[in-house]
Amino acid sequence: MVGVPLWLCAVGLAALVFRNRRLRTRHGDIPVRVRHPGKTRWARGHTVWVSDVLSWRQSPAAWHESVFHVVGATVRGADPQERKGLHQAASP
Repeated sequence: MVGVPLWLCAVGLAALVFRNRRLRTRHGDIPVRVRHPGKTRWARGHTVWVSDVLSWRQSPAAWHESVFHVVGATVRGADPQERKGLHQAASP
């Protein structure tokens, strides 16, 4: 910590907060939870659909980004076992 100015830490923290806020307010933003193949935990994030491309960015600091070419999609509700992993899932 010696030699790192406090103002530099504050600027870095402010940049992370601003980046996350900008992510949530962009046009067409969809908050989602994604479970990657082979993983057991759900990851929170935000997506934007552009034509047949899904752009996904993980919250809160947006360290992980992915772009997927989508050829088909289905919408379904989470089963009771999956709902346990979501923690803040809305009631049916």
